Amino acid sequence: MTVKSIDAQEIVINEFMSSNETTLQDADGDYSDWIELYNRGEFAINLKDFMISDDTLEPAKWIFPEMTFPPKTFLVIFASDKNRHDTTELHTNFKIKDEGEYLLLSNPDGGRLDLMSPLALQADQSFGRFPDGEEILVFLGLPTPGSANNSRANIVFSKPAGFYSQPFKLALLTSNPFNTIYYTLDGSIPDISSLIYTDSIPITYRDNCPDVFSMIPTSPAILSDNFRRWYPPDGPVPKVNVIRAASFYNGVLSSPVFTTTYVVDSAINTNIKYPVVSVNTDSSNFFDFYNGIYIPGVFWDSLNCDWTGNYYQKGDEWERPAHLEYFEESGNRVINQDVGLRIHGKITRHAPQKTLRVSARSEYGNSYFNYPLMINSGQDKFKRFLLHSSYTDGSQTILKDVMIHDLVKHLNMDVMYYRPVTVFINGEYWGTQTIRDRIDQYYLGLKYDIEPDSIDILENNAQIEEGSNADYLDMLAYIQNNDLAAQEHYDYLKTRMDIDNYIDYQIVEIYFNNNDWPGSNVQFWRERNPGAKWRWNLFDLDNSFADFSFNTLKFVTYEGDTCYQNPTWATFLFRNLLKNDQFRSLFITRFAHLLNTTFRPDSVLTKIINFTQLYEKDIDRHISRWHFPRSHEGWISDINYALNRFAIERPCYMRDFILDYFNLEENEFDFNCNDFLPEIISNNFQIMPNPAATFFRLKITGSDLSDYKMSIFDEMGRRILQKEIPVIDGKIDEVVDISVIKNGIYFINVNNGRNILSKTLIKTSH
Repeated sequence: MTVKSIDAQEIVINEFMSSNETTLQDADGDYSDWIELYNRGEFAINLKDFMISDDTLEPAKWIFPEMTFPPKTFLVIFASDKNRHDTTELHTNFKIKDEGEYLLLSNPDGGRLDLMSPLALQADQSFGRFPDGEEILVFLGLPTPGSANNSRANIVFSKPAGFYSQPFKLALLTSNPFNTIYYTLDGSIPDISSLIYTDSIPITYRDNCPDVFSMIPTSPAILSDNFRRWYPPDGPVPKVNVIRAASFYNGVLSSPVFTTTYVVDSAINTNIKYPVVSVNTDSSNFFDFYNGIYIPGVFWDSLNCDWTGNYYQKGDEWERPAHLEYFEESGNRVINQDVGLRIHGKITRHAPQKTLRVSARSEYGNSYFNYPLMINSGQDKFKRFLLHSSYTDGSQTILKDVMIHDLVKHLNMDVMYYRPVTVFINGEYWGTQTIRDRIDQYYLGLKYDIEPDSIDILENNAQIEEGSNADYLDMLAYIQNNDLAAQEHYDYLKTRMDIDNYIDYQIVEIYFNNNDWPGSNVQFWRERNPGAKWRWNLFDLDNSFADFSFNTLKFVTYEGDTCYQNPTWATFLFRNLLKNDQFRSLFITRFAHLLNTTFRPDSVLTKIINFTQLYEKDIDRHISRWHFPRSHEGWISDINYALNRFAIERPCYMRDFILDYFNLEENEFDFNCNDFLPEIISNNFQIMPNPAATFFRLKITGSDLSDYKMSIFDEMGRRILQKEIPVIDGKIDEVVDISVIKNGIYFINVNNGRNILSKTLIKTSH
């Protein structure tokens, strides 16, 4: 027999078991963990000084004695912590943790031959390669230490996952006739206490079934933000059928857990508005008092109601395993994999519907999501993404942040793309959420073909998210010690940061008046390579579109703290750059260009209308589920009041801020705001008098007046009056009786299905 001593690339970890209770005894009669190696090559290998370890940082944890490993044979090593080198029975000096850990096989030179990622196994369950020595890793049907692996048991579903207009009976079949199939209907992982499959499973229309998970309060009864309080849904929520099934042999799991979602609805073609995401997990992962990540739970403190709760816990220990399916609007399932879920965000963690961070990891089976999840993005591979909640909006428009990102996606910065989806959790309707990018080292690595570990990501005052802040702090020190008014120092700074990116980033934040910035929500990054430049990413503009008359430019250039959002550190870089004539000229010129193009009122209003139509598709069902926004009419009113008014009014204010700050004459700034005001808005929509006591007069003139309706909403978004408005001689001139309306603040909404106009009315007694 030819024996090779160094070339051992054909040796692999073929099978292992981390919870051996009845499968294999060692010479002492103990049921120790075990690892099986396989020599898939054509030559025998001398194993002297080969190494195996459960720690990637300590590959030489256990070293093999001199022994021959014949080709096409198996070798079992007990991972018992007994540390024996007797070649009749090998024992390592470590055990395999039940929750899983790395298994590393190395040659005598320390070269890696094989690596198994951490994987939690149940008692007497093994995991390994099928066929032997091949790259495919599976749960094995039966453990086979020292012999050829059996294929994992498979379960065949008689109908594929997807959308169905009529009920049917589902049949399940296991590939091993000696196995028993157990299944669940509530999203939990089946075990031997679950339902036993015997005949068929009825797949039915389930909307009228009692709500279970939807009736669990997911925010505390006491909150300072009343609009974020939890309310029960208006009647039974829509539901889908979720089947989770697995094969067991003699009570031991012998297959993966298979998860399949069926949407049954006789009006399926009209009721499906978006792609469907079905998330399924054991209910304790979300709703257990001590461990559930979706509820106030044990960590909620009534003395700090807004900022405490289980959902504020972070880190690996607060990630929960789940299964996620993604269905296109056609019903085609394009993602079907196990994932990790965490709660994501800041104060919105206490909102009833929460943002979930969804992660692909090798220990869950797939390292990536391979599908183009986002609209208008060419990316088709993701490590993480967000299921974004509507509650993050600083108002109740639910679309502000998404719309801005889409509006400016062509500018020189990384943005978060989007796709609205309908979400079900454990079979129950969870409302509309938006798939969003999570801008992190994996997002940047995939986009720019960079190793994620070579990226520095900082937030706010140079806090480290990934990597190091040394280079950025060095750049700040240079600015501190050198006046950027001198061109040589500014030229040097251009080698350290991407100036064009920074200008676009600053302009977007300033123009849309993000009042949660620049003291927070700032993120910037660089590749850790010589010559790489710092770049700024756009994220979290939920608190933008604030007061259109607020001078954000003055606010972010003030030296000295006026509030927590413009501390000196947050304005330092921008203030110093503005000392340089070249930077100042670039900033002014770029701002004028964007005011003439991207920020034009007609461009922004068109974008608002497009997104309103997109999110309006399923808004009523969403409101019925969460009572947020407060009503359909209130939602439209917020869009009018917060977004449309800002789009119209902001350009002129912004021009004046720029002229004043830079001491420019009007002809020195290439933008005339009056050129872009929509005709119908230019003082052509009037309410007189205002405040009003008994009557007010509504006057509108313009070029597109037909089929208008007027609605009056109170501050809670409830419609209290609606009437048709006649158009006479191309104008509206209507007297409206408000004598029966209580005193207060109201919103007057006038629309014809294309244009939406809104004004605030104050009702008084006299």
